[in-house]
Amino acid sequence: DTVRMPSRYLLERLPHGRTAVFAPHGIDRSIAARAYPNPYRPGRISCVSIGSMLFDRTFFQLAAQLRPDIDFHIIGAGHAADGLDAPNIIIHPEMAFARTLGYLQHANFGVAPYRDANTPRYLLDTSLKLRQFALFGIPAVCPDFALNDTAGRYCYRPGDAQSIGHSIDGALHSSETIELEAHSWPEVVQRILTPHAYPDTHV
Repeated sequence: DTVRMPSRYLLERLPHGRTAVFAPHGIDRSIAARAYPNPYRPGRISCVSIGSMLFDRTFFQLAAQLRPDIDFHIIGAGHAADGLDAPNIIIHPEMAFARTLGYLQHANFGVAPYRDANTPRYLLDTSLKLRQFALFGIPAVCPDFALNDTAGRYCYRPGDAQSIGHSIDGALHSSETIELEAHSWPEVVQRILTPHAYPDTHV
């Protein structure tokens, strides 16, 4: 009866839009309101990447050489991170979601190192990495195809060292107020059950 889309860009992939409603992913805001232990080495600039989806290892190969003053923490990338062995690349195995929260809260910036593989545009809205960075108010470094008008995103061209350097500099010097506009999951459920009551669900 109803197709719930977390991004309006998904509409072009549906055979029709008659039953579609727009309801972005929800989030529990209380997660970012708590204090978590700082897992990073004192005195070091630290960034974090979490997950393995479309993981582009070349970003870290280039970035680690460009910025030896930064520790690049990679969590749960699996075999995609095999062979990354620079002194300032720290690879962590997959870990429980709760354990990742300290890495997010205390990072200077986050990295969403998506590989360019004809990536669909709905990633702009559905990337959990980018949403988590915004929830914790930290800047995000991401490829140019993941850039939109969301505050705090700094883009690079995949494989281009110069643009990677510029994006990292932008993130480190960011003065933007970064806030995530997102409903709670109960609010998302209400939009799915009674979309006619919420004008923002219209597509």
